[in-house]
This record gives sequence, C-alpha cells and structure tokens, in this order.
Amino acid sequence: MQTIVNYIANALQARIPRIKIDTANDAATAHLTIPNKHGGKPINILAKAHAGIVVVFNKTPRLFDQDAKGIDKLAFDISEYLKGRSVYLDLLKSDGSDSGKDCIANSIEVQAENFTILTNLITRKGLLDSTELEKALQEGDIVRVNYWDPRKNYGYRLDGDHLAKIAL
Repeated sequence: MQTIVNYIANALQARIPRIKIDTANDAATAHLTIPNKHGGKPINILAKAHAGIVVVFNKTPRLFDQDAKGIDKLAFDISEYLKGRSVYLDLLKSDGSDSGKDCIANSIEVQAENFTILTNLITRKGLLDSTELEKALQEGDIVRVNYWDPRKNYGYRLDGDHLAKIAL
C-alpha cells in the first residue's frame, strides 16, 4: 500500500506543491487526509488493495481506479477543488439538517441566474430531479455551493417566485 500512497501523494504534490497530506496505512489499506487550513471539511482518500480508491470531499464517496490514469484523474479533481475551480453542491433543509448526498460541479457552472439554469445543473449532476428540487426550494431549503475555503460559500433559495443568491 505504501507504493499507492507515494504515487497519490506525488501526483497531488505535482499539481499543488505546498499541499499537506496526512497518511496512515497498513498492509491492506491506505488512508490519506488533506486537512483544510481554512477550517472546512478535510478531503479523505481511502485505498484498499485491488479495490480502487475512494475520495470523499464532503458526503458522497467517489471511486477512482488504482492505475496511473485513475490517480491522475483523482489528483486533477482534488486540485480543481482546492484551487476553487470546482465546488460541491448539497441541500440544507429548512429545519437546519443536511441532505445525505452532494455532487461536484465546475464553479463557473454554479452561477445560476434563474431557476431553470439551477434546475438543469442539479438534475444533470444527479443531486435531485426537477420535481424534488422545486419542492425542496418551496419548502424553504437552500442549495448550498461549497468551496474548499468556506468563506466563499453561498446558497440559492426561492424568494417569492424568483431565485435569490444568499451568503452563508
């Protein structure tokens, strides 16, 4: 497992030279954590022998192959998130609870100007279907846009009959 840990760490450091990576591994499993210096959630990476690599940015595990192409894709996706070029979206319920899943999107894509654009993005990314999203927003839920640096986070909610961008 040490070889996989080294390969992942080297791939990440090639894209983000000053990245801090904590590691813990045994014969069958490697666990890497990228702590969030901004106070947000860390990124967790779990690799098991012959089982692929699982990355958790927030809630939903994402699977990558344990080959050079898979690790390069993993390093690219993580670097895009750390650089603010991608974000994860989730739903904050009106009662303050979190939804159980999230999705990753390009930070440019999430600049929704109206309900239709937001709906298309959310459904294309598989977070909710259009009916679920409409119902959630009508109930006062907020679609959160979460960056690596949580000071940049914001959300969308319905304000009357139009979509409003709000600070979080």
